[in-house]
Amino acid sequence: MAAHEPTACAAQARRSCEQRVAETDGFSQSGSWSRRAVVLVVVGLTILIGGVLLSASAARADRHPHPKRLRQHPVELLPLGRNLGRAFEALEKAEEELPESQTEQSQSARITVPFYMYDPNHFAGFQNCSKGLWSIKHAIDYLFLQRLENHAWRVRRPEDAELFVVPVLLSTLAAEGKCKVGLQEGITQMKRYLAGSTWFTEHDGRDHLILMPGFQKHAQLLNLLGHNLIIGSYTRDDMRDHANVFVVGFLDHYASLTFNTRNASGYFSEWNYRNSAKLPRDLVVRWMGSNRYWNGSPIKPRLNRKALFEVRDTNATREVYHDVFLTIRDHFKGSPPQAPHCNGSEFMAFTEAYGSLPCVGESPVLNATLSSWVADRCVQPLTFSRQVAQRITERAHFSFVLYGDNPESDTLYNSIAGRSIPVLFVEDAERDHLYECMAHFDFPWKDIVLVFSGSEFRRDPMRVVQHLRHLVASEPDDLARRVETIDAYARDIVWSEPDSRVHESILIDAWRHMKGTLPRRIDPPKMHVFGEQLNTERT
Repeated sequence: MAAHEPTACAAQARRSCEQRVAETDGFSQSGSWSRRAVVLVVVGLTILIGGVLLSASAARADRHPHPKRLRQHPVELLPLGRNLGRAFEALEKAEEELPESQTEQSQSARITVPFYMYDPNHFAGFQNCSKGLWSIKHAIDYLFLQRLENHAWRVRRPEDAELFVVPVLLSTLAAEGKCKVGLQEGITQMKRYLAGSTWFTEHDGRDHLILMPGFQKHAQLLNLLGHNLIIGSYTRDDMRDHANVFVVGFLDHYASLTFNTRNASGYFSEWNYRNSAKLPRDLVVRWMGSNRYWNGSPIKPRLNRKALFEVRDTNATREVYHDVFLTIRDHFKGSPPQAPHCNGSEFMAFTEAYGSLPCVGESPVLNATLSSWVADRCVQPLTFSRQVAQRITERAHFSFVLYGDNPESDTLYNSIAGRSIPVLFVEDAERDHLYECMAHFDFPWKDIVLVFSGSEFRRDPMRVVQHLRHLVASEPDDLARRVETIDAYARDIVWSEPDSRVHESILIDAWRHMKGTLPRRIDPPKMHVFGEQLNTERT
């Protein structure tokens, strides 16, 4: 990832991104100038001079790629295995053949962000830290830097950049035992190094991006990083006093499970992805989680987990039986919920059956009929593997996104990866804090998610499940449309998609944040209200 470092020469005024996008179009016309040069060569100039002109033109085009090339993988691809990845020409051809709704689906297809990345080996918080996806949810900074290494938007001269990337692995630095330097030492060294860069001091770091995707020591990190650097965080929760923080989300299960199957440029293989075992979608709703907040919480949405297991059916017509999978972990302090325990032996056989399915590669059980055992709000006798959890997500039409440590969770991203429609519960239909935590990457949440009132859910959670069951039977076209939208946009938000562009989405959102044009919350999706007068909410 080495690159030439900024010199101490006087900083040149950088052009705006809008001008650079227009200039990119101009560079795409450099071929016509080259052709004129060739004509001149024919009539009077030497072939040598013409070759020099062509080389110069190609170099400029490399720094400012044509918009059509911006959607592709990095230009400098290394040799791939027979089944891993496709050549650049095949990628370009496949993208041209996509329907219009997919070729112009996201901001990544429209904006170029020329970025300069400092040499990672000049930072103790990279050089002296473990490399890899050590966290199943949070270690996206390593993937991010890896995909930027040979990216077409990367410039080698700082004066050509609109954005600067600081390659420090904050999630690793904040974890125990992952680095040879401590958090304070790593950040101090980073600050000292950046202070010697005229490109950093020109705008006090306000055009410099660093990722903070982990939850460990995030309060200490925010204090050390200050209010100038553009900080990409997994959430906005508890960070609302820091206007320089924007959301980059979580890692999905597929990415952590198939990390070692990536190609040489860090992308996940389409061959691997399509040959992962997929199960029939025969469950209505899925949720699996822990029993946190069972003894209460000042944050009402956190009690949604408790209500799901504590409020039992009183109306026989709304019983939940064979088409839901709702379990909670058996680590209770105090009184356990009034929920049945899962049958231990049956539960073990069930999880072993799902765990035996390969996550990557050819599967002899693609259409096999597996155990029909499901869980109607039972207490788990053991913890699921990530693979089993994702297999169950693949079976479910819907996935509950219930407030945990943050308003959102990795369930939001795992449901998109598994093509299971996320179901949200909000307290404010227009300005819920959850909407602020989902404001990233221009992702069309409004056209995908289903939203219900949190207070109604706590009063009668099974009513929501019953409604979802009704939608499966009565609104199949609407559900199919939502899944098609997920298909069209998943690569903008899910790291494990073969043509994933999450790294580009992060760069674009960072640039928009710098320019003051990044929305702070999503447009609220329509919230379903059952229409009956609610009783006083349970305490």
